[in-house]
Amino acid sequence: MAAGAALKHAQLRSRCTVRVAAVTPSHDRPLDEVKDEVTQRWRNDETASQLKTKAADLLDKLKGGAPFDALATANGLKIETAADFKRGGAVAGLSPKMIDAVFHTAKDGLGSGEGNDPTQWIVFKVTDVKTPNLDPNTAEAKHTAQTVQSQLSEDMIGQYIAWLESDLGTTINTAALAQTMGDNAPDTN
Repeated sequence: MAAGAALKHAQLRSRCTVRVAAVTPSHDRPLDEVKDEVTQRWRNDETASQLKTKAADLLDKLKGGAPFDALATANGLKIETAADFKRGGAVAGLSPKMIDAVFHTAKDGLGSGEGNDPTQWIVFKVTDVKTPNLDPNTAEAKHTAQTVQSQLSEDMIGQYIAWLESDLGTTINTAALAQTMGDNAPDTN
């Protein structure tokens, strides 16, 4: 982060006071209290491990040329189609990790990933990839371009300041630099 950006963030910080009324010391809970929870967690971990192994086996068969629908039917699985979803968006039945895995898979590529919980594992094939049209005149595109330009400028200035300080042994007055660059930081000298 450039010096000017750091000053802006510092000016936005506020203070608050927290009153602590009581502190309850930590303690080990009795086995009877946690037994069901621990047992369920262990079952879920075992199920997740078995599903992950099964998914790897199915992927190997698919990569070997087995048809997706025949393999699903033979294993008592159902095939579902998810279409028209966007990177970082929410899709019913798919976890953010799963959506990320799909976007890291090429068209006609196969993959697998954890579903909404560890006891759900999904094997998938990417059948279509659509690249959205870029309209540079939309408000979103203009905002994105402005943000990238600003971040690039801040990064370049930050690198230059780091070089000046490390290679030339100078010290930069960040308040003066911010004021010079129009960040309206008050002069602290």
